[in-house]
Amino acid sequence: MRDLFVVFLIAVSLSVYSQPNSNNKTLWTFTYLKAKEGQKADLKAFIQKKWFAMDKQALEQGLLKQYHLLENSDATKEWDFVVMVQYRDETGYEGVKVEFEKIRQAHQHVLVNGKGIADVGRVVKAEEFLEVL
Repeated sequence: MRDLFVVFLIAVSLSVYSQPNSNNKTLWTFTYLKAKEGQKADLKAFIQKKWFAMDKQALEQGLLKQYHLLENSDATKEWDFVVMVQYRDETGYEGVKVEFEKIRQAHQHVLVNGKGIADVGRVVKAEEFLEVL
């Protein structure tokens, strides 16, 4: 629980500094991923080449405010990475779904060393937080 609290504080801090004049509530999603044995580097590369390539386009289109990747330094934990995404408002993905699906459809299928997400890791948990600052 302490780890999640630290991650959340980082997210809130990043949001405050990136959007100091914003009075709108925004939704954050935290997606926790665990790499398969020996696949941590490939999972990280997959996130960066697949997920963040699409998130970059969504950011440029104003669908997202920001996104980040955090790496867990404790290998005994249930997750290795957290993908944090701040949406433009409290509707989150549902509010950008139509536009984001256009990005997803246009995005080229990505493999890392010949492997897809199922080969390198899995999502172990996903959470949403409404920013109240």
